[in-house]
Amino acid sequence: MLIIGSTLCLDMANQGVYLDATITPFTANILRDNLMVTQDMKDEIGQIEVNSAGLEQWKYALPALAERCRTWRHKPTCEYIKAGKAPHTTEYACQFLCSCGMGVFPDDFVTGTPK
Repeated sequence: MLIIGSTLCLDMANQGVYLDATITPFTANILRDNLMVTQDMKDEIGQIEVNSAGLEQWKYALPALAERCRTWRHKPTCEYIKAGKAPHTTEYACQFLCSCGMGVFPDDFVTGTPK
């Protein structure tokens, strides 16, 4: 999966920090179509390697984190609603986040200038 951060923020109520970010899971469609990270992007990103158990933990944590701060509403076609759980799947190379927030970004997301 690819995580692109926009802003590091302070959460004063909980005395912590959070990263405003977007997540692109590498699904079977993305892997099949070779819509992967370009060499130019590889020079600018860090990589975290996890085993299958660690990846499954991310698949449970990310929907919970998204739910905590989302600004969009779930649609009647939501995969979480249909499955009755989030994530709706943890299968390899499958979309584990619901599609309700796909493509929804705040107006000020990634406002910095490139290097």
